[in-house]
Amino acid sequence: MQHLLSERRLTLGELAKQQGVSVSTVWRWTMRGVRHVRLESLSIGGRRHTTAEAFERFVITSQKERAPGPVVRTGHGAESERDHDEAERFLTSEGI
Repeated sequence: MQHLLSERRLTLGELAKQQGVSVSTVWRWTMRGVRHVRLESLSIGGRRHTTAEAFERFVITSQKERAPGPVVRTGHGAESERDHDEAERFLTSEGI
């Protein structure tokens, strides 16, 4: 956090505006993070700040933590079962 003090500070709102995301999204990056990586921030006078450099480190590090390979979505419960049944009916009607 020491380097945050020497870098040009931005409020979370300023960063959100720069990046075209909501302030809630930037707040979530600082509190919960993405892929176990949190956006560095500090509170000054009751306002939370970060820096452009901290955001750059956050993006680079969170991309490194990305799981290799494609993301596979799996269905759950009745919806998945309905989709499966519908696919089977279609394949049967097509003679496959």
